[in-house]
Amino acid sequence: MLGWITFVLFLLTLLSGILKKKRVHSYLAFLTLFSLLLHTYYNRFLSQLCIFILLFFFLTFITGFRKFKIPRRRVLHTLFALLTLLLTLFHIYSFIPLQRRVEAVKGEITLPSPRYSSNVSIEEALLKRRSIREYQDKPVSLQQVAQILWAVQGITSKWGGRTAPSAGATYPLEVYIVVRKVENLEPGVYRYIPSTHSLSIIAKGEYSQKLMEASLNQKWVGDASFNLVIAADFSRTTRVYGERGIRYVYLEAGHAAQNVYLQVVSLNLGCVVVGAFNDNLVKSYLKLPQNVQPIYVVPVGIPLK
Repeated sequence: MLGWITFVLFLLTLLSGILKKKRVHSYLAFLTLFSLLLHTYYNRFLSQLCIFILLFFFLTFITGFRKFKIPRRRVLHTLFALLTLLLTLFHIYSFIPLQRRVEAVKGEITLPSPRYSSNVSIEEALLKRRSIREYQDKPVSLQQVAQILWAVQGITSKWGGRTAPSAGATYPLEVYIVVRKVENLEPGVYRYIPSTHSLSIIAKGEYSQKLMEASLNQKWVGDASFNLVIAADFSRTTRVYGERGIRYVYLEAGHAAQNVYLQVVSLNLGCVVVGAFNDNLVKSYLKLPQNVQPIYVVPVGIPLK
């Protein structure tokens, strides 16, 4: 909220400058500076973009004084103001939930709608949560897959909030599913699209064994009915929070993975999180974009016992 107040004050400062309301312009400039410093104080971990915004606003501020004698002061004042505005707009764009900016993907598979209640309480799900590594060689239903994908990254509000919390609503996570045995869904690699609750086809065919090899031959990866691969584009968060954003992305992946653990209990399924794998092989087999890095492999299936 404080960030938005700062932005509005900055726009009013620009407008008063354009209209040549000198006294109002000066008052608003001081208010904007105070608001910006206050905003910085409450968000102490700054990205490079935030630092540049502070720098250019400060340059805009000092070049606004008549007593500041430098050549072409007014030209520089205007230039710095425009640069501050452009950087601020880009900074705000980083906070717009990603699903608002995603274009429709061709070949999407619409998933069954998730349910929002069950006979299993949150307390019971926590009590029964286990890491399951042995699965029956049976298919799971598409409804179960849809429910689990929703639990990982499903949309839960009109503005685009999701089932797992995200620092600054930057939503860096990308969820892929490697299908072996799912009813009414061919084996292959798919990407989950939260905004439409659908799957985008990446590749068709048997990829479970390849994923198992990439996961250091952990048998449960190959035996599962399907595997979730939780990956992330770290830049979505680091461009807002700087290097500390890396930590936030890993925290978010953990939140999403715990959602899987709790959701599978209510579906009488089992899962286990896998962190040991060859990153390059996983990226290659799943055809992940260069800027997307795998964090978790999560086998899911019907427990053997």
